[in-house]
Amino acid sequence: MTQNNPKGSGFLKVTGILLIIFGAIALILSIISLLGVSVLLSAAKEAVGAEEVNLGVSSFMLYVGSIFLLISSAAELKECMAETEDRFGSIPDPVYCLFLVIRLKLLAETLGVRSVVQKKGGFRLEFDGLNNLNGDDLSALFKEFGRHFEFSMGSHLEMHVRTGKLSEIKALLYVIKVMAFLVKRRPNGE
Repeated sequence: MTQNNPKGSGFLKVTGILLIIFGAIALILSIISLLGVSVLLSAAKEAVGAEEVNLGVSSFMLYVGSIFLLISSAAELKECMAETEDRFGSIPDPVYCLFLVIRLKLLAETLGVRSVVQKKGGFRLEFDGLNNLNGDDLSALFKEFGRHFEFSMGSHLEMHVRTGKLSEIKALLYVIKVMAFLVKRRPNGE
């Protein structure tokens, strides 16, 4: 049985995948620009030696613009993935995995996670400090997901999420689900 593909469908599929990849790059650049604005404001505070520095409306607009750029990039990436999948069928696993990693990084930043390392059978999340999770968060985690977690504390809180023998994509989806659960528990959606 011969499948009849319209002329140019391969080109459209490649174009859709490239749009996803460049959307991911735009998202990463948006995060970098937002971090750059934060670093500039922190440097200005240190240079003056004050708790707060008023750099005027332009710095505020730069900061807000960076946030809007970040939000619109994440929304555009998600929309582009959905449109590509709708138009061309399933997205190849490496591209889908890239999208999941970006989503994981956004959640990590929201939770104050400084690093996420995938190891055999799980992920290790290292938080910026010790106070990122409270007792209620831990109880809710165990109630919602069972005992798939280990915690250790040194200078930073570490959370080990056991994923067992799940495939790479299913393991990523599980960790994203855990992190999204923690983000939703934050007051005011911080």
